[in-house]
Amino acid sequence: MVERWSRWFGEHRTLPDALLALALFVLSAPTLGQSGEPTAVELLMTVALLLPLLFRRAAPEAMVGVTAAICLLQVLLLSRPLMADLVVLVAVHTAAAHIADRRWGLATAATAVVGSVLAGLRWFGRNDPSVLVLGIAVGVIAVTAALVLGRWQRERRERTADQLAAARERTVLLEREHQQRLQVSAAAERARIARELHDIVAHSLSVVIVQADGAAAASEVDPSVAPAALATIADTGREALAEMRRMIGVLRTGGDLDPDGAAERDGRGSGPADAGFAPMPQLTDIPDLVAQVRRTGLDVTLTLPDPVPEVPAGLGLTVYRVVQESLTNVLKHAGPDPSVDVRVAATPSRLLVVVTDDGRGAAAWGAGQPLDQGGHGLTGMRERVVLQGGTVQAAPRVGGGFQVVAELPVPTSVGPVGAGRR
Repeated sequence: MVERWSRWFGEHRTLPDALLALALFVLSAPTLGQSGEPTAVELLMTVALLLPLLFRRAAPEAMVGVTAAICLLQVLLLSRPLMADLVVLVAVHTAAAHIADRRWGLATAATAVVGSVLAGLRWFGRNDPSVLVLGIAVGVIAVTAALVLGRWQRERRERTADQLAAARERTVLLEREHQQRLQVSAAAERARIARELHDIVAHSLSVVIVQADGAAAASEVDPSVAPAALATIADTGREALAEMRRMIGVLRTGGDLDPDGAAERDGRGSGPADAGFAPMPQLTDIPDLVAQVRRTGLDVTLTLPDPVPEVPAGLGLTVYRVVQESLTNVLKHAGPDPSVDVRVAATPSRLLVVVTDDGRGAAAWGAGQPLDQGGHGLTGMRERVVLQGGTVQAAPRVGGGFQVVAELPVPTSVGPVGAGRR
């Protein structure tokens, strides 16, 4: 209830002060003219004391000054106190609670105390000294109480304002942090989608282009080669379309393109719409990838652990994409008739992927040019490996060719490791 009243008084500045002035006037009216003083003079003095209440919060300094001047005039003109003299306590409270300079509160209280002494001597000096002392003591106590109450209200208001300011600052910081998280999340999602699109589209189109160019050249000599090349192109296009559909399905149903989460693990999607899409590629899919590339005429040797170890889905996808991007770069940059050696080795604590070719090497990129200039393949490969806590090196070999070496930690133990050639 106190909080509600305080809030109401804070929102309605003039009306409560006008009601206070009216209440004091109603209390003062029956006492006017009872001591022999002219009623008109007392009425005029009462109204003069109460009028400053109307602007006590709009102009508290002026209210205090006007009240002090009227009280001094009252001591000089009248021979007794008025009920309206209670406005002095209101002035002390106002100075302590509403004037920014805290010294106003002490100065007003000191002035009120001095005024109480002067008024006591003026009005009760001829009476019993005990009456004088009692009157002065009551005045001092009342002034002190008004000062303490005003300071308490000021401190409570300032503390509330500080709390509100701190709450607003926390809200701003939380909102800013939330926006930053959204931006980071959006950037990570865009990078993830870009990696997936590049891995799917770039590899598939590289195979299609190589097959189409080869078929066009070979068909002039042997037209029977064209159907096989066209079949490979069709198969590659269907596989790329299936992967694109899977990825779009994951995006539409709110799944995670990075299968580190349980929703994508083992090919399980995040909703019913995922049921018709192929699972994420894993280590066991690398032989199919190599077979697809071999159909372009590229000589690829693959060495995998036997049996293939079971690793987390995200790690398996990363190894697959490293091999895929490496083979794509061979198709695009290695030149005519290169041979490629793909090796995947596993220990209980790490996976090592090495893809080596004997193509044109540095000549494919241009002397002095940074690798992957203008493209996203090696950048996406590095991002994938770093996300798994691994390292990757991709550079031309001395004497020709190109080599990609990726080392990734295995968070869980793998099964028995052997070596076989496929």
